[in-house]
Parts: sequence; structure tokens; C-alpha cells
Amino acid sequence: MDGIKLARCERHQKMAEKCGPIKGPAHYACDRECLIANPLDCKKFTGKDAAQCLAEGKAFKSCEPQPGQEFILCVRKEIDTRPM
Repeated sequence: MDGIKLARCERHQKMAEKCGPIKGPAHYACDRECLIANPLDCKKFTGKDAAQCLAEGKAFKSCEPQPGQEFILCVRKEIDTRPM
């Protein structure tokens, strides 16, 4: 695994440490907070990975008003993959 997939995996591992013990709707609120606070650095990527990274950033901005799990589902729909 490399590129944006690796970066998303590493970000998800950090999220799991913080949000994993939290249950219910608060868990998704925590995930949302972590994703918004830790966008990927798109300058690190080239080609398809860079395009996916930029699309993810745009999706985060357009979905930001959505709470918790709705935010994650919105991002997933916009980028057609999981942000984690």
C-alpha cells in the first residue's frame, strides 16, 4: 500500500486511537472532527493520487455542515470511496 491509500490508512489509525473508545453518535462526531482537522497534504501526491486528494479536500468543505456520520457518508458519495 502506498500513496493516498497509505496516507488515509495512517490518518485512520490516529482516528481509531482517539475515536475508537467512543460509542454511538459521538463516535461519528469524533471521526468528522478528526477528518476535518487532518486533511491530507495534496502536495505529497502526483497523478491520480493528487486528483483524489484534491477531490477529498473539496468534499470535506462541501460536506462540512453535515453532522457526524452524515458528513462521512456525504464525503464518501462525493469522492466515491472511503476517506479512511
